[in-house]
Amino acid sequence: MNILIIEDEPEIAQLIQMSLEKEGFSCCISSDGLNALRIFQ
Repeated sequence: MNILIIEDEPEIAQLIQMSLEKEGFSCCISSDGLNALRIFQ
């Protein structure tokens, strides 16, 4: 399962990513909504 993390604080985004990847999820990080929409499409 892929998860898109939308977070403007890089440190927080990395912590979330590390936690989710430990549980077996694949993650992408976006720092803003417009970029997140591009990734999602």
